[in-house]
Amino acid sequence: MDELARKGEFNWALLPSLGEELVVAPLAKYVDPEFADMVAQSLAYVHASYLNLILTVPLDSLSREESLPLLVEHYFALHGLGLIFGIRKGFGGPDLMRLFDPELHPVAVVMAWLDEGEPIPLTKLAYPETTGPDRGQAEKCRKWAKGTDLPDRQSISRFATTLKATGRVEDEKLQNLRIWLMIARTIAHLERESPVSFRGAMRRHLLLGMPDFDIGGLLSSAVTESGKRFSSLTMPALMLYERLKRTTEKELGEQAMIEAELDQFERMTSEVEPEGRTRACSQ
Repeated sequence: MDELARKGEFNWALLPSLGEELVVAPLAKYVDPEFADMVAQSLAYVHASYLNLILTVPLDSLSREESLPLLVEHYFALHGLGLIFGIRKGFGGPDLMRLFDPELHPVAVVMAWLDEGEPIPLTKLAYPETTGPDRGQAEKCRKWAKGTDLPDRQSISRFATTLKATGRVEDEKLQNLRIWLMIARTIAHLERESPVSFRGAMRRHLLLGMPDFDIGGLLSSAVTESGKRFSSLTMPALMLYERLKRTTEKELGEQAMIEAELDQFERMTSEVEPEGRTRACSQ
């Protein structure tokens, strides 16, 4: 998806089909169909909501570095919390306050929760030998529990299959193992890429009772505040606009004067707004 976006030829209307192909179908096949269906419903809702947001709230004066933290903290984190809260309600799960604690690794929290109520740790049950293949697989699981490594889909599936073969773990726990290790892995990846603490934001929304949030109003306020940086450009831009209108009478030799004023305005925009967003818009 990143590659398609970079090429600049990607049709955003294809996102639902890509989400089905790259996210939902693999989750249904390798993790759990009901879980995958919940993810699919959330993706569809967020996609529609986000399209409405970007079509109704212009962000012309905000850079990506300015707008993305606001979106992550007050929009995507809230939607992510809603999905995870629903999954926990439907399947059970770890304490969300611990899962969202920025001081704890999400995979470590899930591994500790899975071991609750078990006579021996699940890692020891699945890989009891201290030599051979068991030793390598057990070491992988210990790294997950320490938060020093992330499980991939194949490792999660292998862990669940090995535990099932022992006949000592209930199917419900195996289902939750696949679901919550995948969730924890995803959260950990999000934390690496997010400009703000993704779990910290989800934790705050959870503590506040998951209230509705006017992200459109917040972004609009940010746009207004950001636009104040360009206030010194407003009057010169309006004067140039009036002089350049076809209906405005021009005096002989005025073209050279206007060109000089345009050059001066270009220099002003370079000083006030070096990122070049206003100049790109004017072109």
